[in-house]
Amino acid sequence: MEITIHRGTNEIGGSCVEMRSGKRRILLDAGLPLDGSATTLPLRVEGIDALFVSHCHPDHYGLASQLPEDLPVYLGELTWRFIRARHVFMNEDLPNFTTRFMHPWETIDIGEIKVTPYLMDHSSPEAFAFLVEADGKRLFYSGDFRGHGRKGKLLKNLLSNPPKKIDAMLVEGTTLGRKDQHQLSEADVEQELLSIAQNESGPVFIVCSGQNIDRIVSIFRAAKKAGRTLVIDIYTAWILEEMRCVTQNTPAMDWGGIKVLAHGWPASRQYATAKSQPDIFGGFLRRIYSLNADINLDTIRSNPGDYMIKANLWPIKRMLQETGTSKATIIYSLWPGYMSSEPGSRDMEIFEWINDAPSLTFKQVHASGHADLESLQALVKTIAPAKVIPIHTEMKNAYDKHFQQVCLLDDGQSLTLKNMENSKRK
Repeated sequence: MEITIHRGTNEIGGSCVEMRSGKRRILLDAGLPLDGSATTLPLRVEGIDALFVSHCHPDHYGLASQLPEDLPVYLGELTWRFIRARHVFMNEDLPNFTTRFMHPWETIDIGEIKVTPYLMDHSSPEAFAFLVEADGKRLFYSGDFRGHGRKGKLLKNLLSNPPKKIDAMLVEGTTLGRKDQHQLSEADVEQELLSIAQNESGPVFIVCSGQNIDRIVSIFRAAKKAGRTLVIDIYTAWILEEMRCVTQNTPAMDWGGIKVLAHGWPASRQYATAKSQPDIFGGFLRRIYSLNADINLDTIRSNPGDYMIKANLWPIKRMLQETGTSKATIIYSLWPGYMSSEPGSRDMEIFEWINDAPSLTFKQVHASGHADLESLQALVKTIAPAKVIPIHTEMKNAYDKHFQQVCLLDDGQSLTLKNMENSKRK
């Protein structure tokens, strides 16, 4: 078995790993770098037999369209639905996937290569690690994972029943090197949101990803406990509808305590998108109104303190103006690295406005989608691989401080597990 990390040994995101056995070649992820610096895959795509996508974040699938259209792409059904939603609502062409849906812990054979997906806890609701077997060797690819989300039991289950005799383990290290290693859990986020909602007399706005289902659940639970109604946009309402393909236990627009902002300028673009593609959305829009799940700014204006509102950062100013509200709390519930501090940027203009408004409160409340050092060490110790290979990290040179049997690779460098010799692919 030969491993080549084409991208990801020196950066967070853009992951792309090739596994080769005999004449068979597969890819684990085909990600777009977070900075968008690359538009093509850094490898010869002819002869690839399959792509396995770990989850729906673009830094793991964003360059998959560079592959041949007839190439089988294995991913979870929910992953595909979320990818489709993102591209449709952003008015982008859908990836040219030949989809093959995979299921947790069900092995897929690609010739002599066997791949088994393991469901993991991550900020994406469906994220996989992969066990790859070929030539009598076994590799475990952690993908992106954590243990402090609402699916933290998945990590506990893996620690109690790990794959055995692993020859090499590709381990993400997103959080290594961060000054503050203490991370909020998703339960912590819920409690902080509840405290804020109980102590704010005006509306509470929350900026977060609509695809971070753990976060939406935390917001909904905090709103309900605080006696507030959660207001979401049409996009988030659709994401929650798509969740129904795997569970009925997450909030949706037919639950009490949730309303969809489905009128006027805040809804116009998303409404037009859904209306223009009935083959995807069917009767979704009609259902919003038939359920009486819709709300408008006029209704919010009558008592804005009754609501927690999921919104993008930039429309909040206008929403406050149109609801006649000056006092509010704005919560930023995303990775702080997404906040642009460049002078003149759109984000900076909003942050300056918030900072200059004495009646507005700005707070950051976020739980990372990635494992802390303790969880990383627990997984590596339990699986006990013969080699630990850094990926999805900017701190690979720090791995030997925390793990044993570290094997450092550079992008494009190959490792043959048969004799554990490094060689530069020509």
